[in-house]
Amino acid sequence: MIYSLSFTENVPTGSAGCTSMYFIRIRPAYRDDKPLLFHEIYHVDNFWLVFLISAAVMTGLAFGVHQFYPSPYVFCPIPLSILMDWVLYKIPRFRLWEEVQAYKVQIEYIPGEMKEINRKKFSNRISTRYGLKISEDEAYKLLG
Repeated sequence: MIYSLSFTENVPTGSAGCTSMYFIRIRPAYRDDKPLLFHEIYHVDNFWLVFLISAAVMTGLAFGVHQFYPSPYVFCPIPLSILMDWVLYKIPRFRLWEEVQAYKVQIEYIPGEMKEINRKKFSNRISTRYGLKISEDEAYKLLG
């Protein structure tokens, strides 16, 4: 999918990278960290998937309603679709699922001997950094 990548220190404290919509920001020190990049690309792919599905559904509904109640708001579904990803991210179950999947992708690209160490590190991050009310052991099992 399409994404915009920039290397900047403008990343949340304690993070090596972050994604907003299709904009990926990674600290310059992690420029060569391919597993991190693939983690962030996973978030971008989900943004586009949610955007396209919600835009299609909302546009269909808008045009359906427009046939009976003409309105200048028929093109509102596109901005609303952009908000949909943000709304879903506020739902703890969705956020947990997306972060677990993104970390699984990241683990796939880590060399064999480092996978287990990073799985433990990532389970700690999931349990402490996202406000998901999940223990480190539970997060570790999900990453397994």
